[in-house]
Amino acid sequence: MPHKLNEATIESLLLEGLATLGYEYKNAKDLERKGNAWILENEFRESMHRINFGINFNADSKMPYLPLETQERLINEALAKLKALENEELLESNAKCSAYLTQGIKLEITIEGETRGVLLQLIDFQNPFNNHFLACNQLHFEFKMSKCKMWHSA
Repeated sequence: MPHKLNEATIESLLLEGLATLGYEYKNAKDLERKGNAWILENEFRESMHRINFGINFNADSKMPYLPLETQERLINEALAKLKALENEELLESNAKCSAYLTQGIKLEITIEGETRGVLLQLIDFQNPFNNHFLACNQLHFEFKMSKCKMWHSA
Protein backbone atom coordinates (compact mmCIF):
# COMPACT_ATOMS: atom_id res chain seq x y z
CA MET A 1 0.00 0.00 0.00
CA PRO A 2 1.49 3.41 -0.95
CA HIS A 3 2.45 5.87 1.79
CA LYS A 4 0.14 8.76 2.39
CA LEU A 5 1.75 11.95 1.13
CA ASN A 6 1.78 14.42 4.00
CA GLU A 7 4.20 16.85 5.63
CA ALA A 8 5.95 14.16 7.69
CA THR A 9 6.45 11.92 4.63
CA ILE A 10 7.84 14.79 2.54
CA GLU A 11 10.14 15.84 5.38
CA SER A 12 11.41 12.29 5.78
CA LEU A 13 12.06 11.92 2.03
CA LEU A 14 13.94 15.22 1.92
CA LEU A 15 16.11 14.29 4.90
CA GLU A 16 16.89 10.90 3.33
CA GLY A 17 17.84 12.64 0.08
CA LEU A 18 20.12 15.08 1.89
CA ALA A 19 21.77 12.17 3.74
CA THR A 20 22.61 10.52 0.39
CA LEU A 21 24.34 13.80 -0.59
CA GLY A 22 26.56 13.65 2.48
CA TYR A 23 24.58 15.74 4.95
CA GLU A 24 24.71 14.73 8.60
CA TYR A 25 21.27 14.46 10.18
CA LYS A 26 20.44 15.59 13.70
CA ASN A 27 17.09 16.05 15.32
CA ALA A 28 16.61 19.70 16.28
CA LYS A 29 16.07 18.66 19.91
CA ASP A 30 19.62 17.24 19.96
CA LEU A 31 21.34 20.40 18.72
CA GLU A 32 23.45 22.40 21.12
CA ARG A 33 22.38 26.00 20.80
CA LYS A 34 21.80 28.94 23.05
CA GLY A 35 18.12 29.80 23.28
CA ASN A 36 16.80 30.72 19.86
CA ALA A 37 20.24 31.18 18.30
CA TRP A 38 20.29 30.74 14.53
CA ILE A 39 24.01 29.96 14.51
CA LEU A 40 25.15 26.65 15.93
CA GLU A 41 28.30 27.97 17.59
CA ASN A 42 30.10 24.66 18.15
CA GLU A 43 29.62 23.59 14.53
CA PHE A 44 30.55 27.08 13.34
CA ARG A 45 33.82 27.11 15.31
CA GLU A 46 34.79 23.61 14.15
CA SER A 47 34.08 24.54 10.53
CA MET A 48 36.03 27.80 10.76
CA HIS A 49 39.07 25.96 12.13
CA ARG A 50 38.83 23.21 9.51
CA ILE A 51 38.28 25.53 6.53
CA ASN A 52 40.64 28.36 7.45
CA PHE A 53 43.34 26.86 9.67
CA GLY A 54 43.05 23.05 9.59
CA ILE A 55 45.03 20.23 8.03
CA ASN A 56 42.91 20.36 4.88
CA PHE A 57 43.53 24.09 4.74
CA ASN A 58 43.99 25.50 1.23
CA ALA A 59 47.75 25.75 0.58
CA ASP A 60 47.20 28.49 -2.01
CA SER A 61 45.78 30.81 0.64
CA LYS A 62 47.63 33.90 1.79
CA MET A 63 46.71 33.13 5.42
CA PRO A 64 49.90 32.93 7.48
CA TYR A 65 50.35 30.46 10.29
CA LEU A 66 48.52 31.91 13.26
CA PRO A 67 48.65 30.92 16.92
CA LEU A 68 45.51 29.29 18.30
CA GLU A 69 44.71 32.39 20.38
CA THR A 70 44.71 34.55 17.23
CA GLN A 71 42.61 31.99 15.36
CA GLU A 72 40.04 32.05 18.18
CA ARG A 73 39.93 35.85 18.18
CA LEU A 74 39.31 35.91 14.42
CA ILE A 75 36.58 33.29 14.72
CA ASN A 76 34.95 35.28 17.54
CA GLU A 77 35.04 38.43 15.40
CA ALA A 78 33.49 36.59 12.44
CA LEU A 79 30.79 35.19 14.72
CA ALA A 80 30.08 38.69 16.09
CA LYS A 81 29.68 40.04 12.53
CA LEU A 82 27.19 37.30 11.72
CA LYS A 83 25.22 37.86 14.93
CA ALA A 84 25.12 41.62 14.24
CA LEU A 85 23.04 40.87 11.14
CA GLU A 86 20.07 40.31 13.45
CA ASN A 87 19.93 44.06 14.16
CA GLU A 88 19.91 45.24 10.56
CA GLU A 89 17.11 45.75 8.09
CA LEU A 90 16.15 42.57 6.25
CA LEU A 91 17.44 43.48 2.77
CA GLU A 92 20.76 44.80 4.09
CA SER A 93 21.14 41.77 6.34
CA ASN A 94 20.45 39.37 3.46
CA ALA A 95 22.94 41.15 1.18
CA LYS A 96 25.70 41.07 3.82
CA CYS A 97 25.01 37.43 4.71
CA SER A 98 25.15 36.44 1.04
CA ALA A 99 28.46 38.28 0.63
CA TYR A 100 29.88 36.60 3.74
CA LEU A 101 28.87 33.17 2.41
CA THR A 102 30.25 33.69 -1.09
CA GLN A 103 33.22 36.03 -0.49
CA GLY A 104 34.17 35.46 3.15
CA ILE A 105 34.39 37.81 6.13
CA LYS A 106 37.08 40.49 6.02
CA LEU A 107 38.97 40.96 9.29
CA GLU A 108 42.29 42.45 10.40
CA ILE A 109 45.21 41.09 12.39
CA THR A 110 48.53 42.55 13.47
CA ILE A 111 51.63 40.49 12.71
CA GLU A 112 55.04 41.80 13.74
CA GLY A 113 53.60 45.30 14.17
CA GLU A 114 51.98 45.33 10.72
CA THR A 115 48.21 45.34 10.27
CA ARG A 116 47.06 42.92 7.61
CA GLY A 117 43.69 42.05 6.21
CA VAL A 118 42.57 38.43 6.36
CA LEU A 119 39.58 36.78 4.79
CA LEU A 120 37.85 34.05 6.76
CA GLN A 121 35.90 31.74 4.45
CA LEU A 122 32.59 30.32 5.66
CA ILE A 123 32.42 27.81 2.80
CA ASP A 124 35.33 26.00 1.16
CA PHE A 125 34.44 26.23 -2.52
CA GLN A 126 37.79 24.79 -3.66
CA ASN A 127 37.48 21.65 -1.55
CA PRO A 128 33.75 20.95 -0.99
CA PHE A 129 34.50 17.85 1.09
CA ASN A 130 36.12 20.16 3.65
CA ASN A 131 32.66 21.55 4.46
CA HIS A 132 30.23 20.03 6.93
CA PHE A 133 26.56 20.04 5.99
CA LEU A 134 23.94 19.48 8.64
CA ALA A 135 20.25 18.79 8.09
CA CYS A 136 17.71 18.83 10.87
CA ASN A 137 13.99 18.79 11.16
CA GLN A 138 11.60 20.85 13.23
CA LEU A 139 14.10 23.56 14.16
CA HIS A 140 12.11 26.36 15.73
CA PHE A 141 13.28 29.82 16.66
CA GLU A 142 11.81 33.22 17.19
CA PHE A 143 12.99 36.23 15.27
CA LYS A 144 12.75 39.96 15.68
CA MET A 145 10.71 41.81 13.12
CA SER A 146 12.49 44.97 12.11
CA LYS A 147 10.42 48.09 12.51
CA CYS A 148 9.00 49.18 9.21
CA LYS A 149 6.57 51.85 8.16
CA MET A 150 3.22 50.78 6.91
CA TRP A 151 2.44 52.38 3.58
CA HIS A 152 -1.10 52.82 2.45
CA SER A 153 -2.94 54.98 0.02
CA ALA A 154 -6.00 56.94 0.99
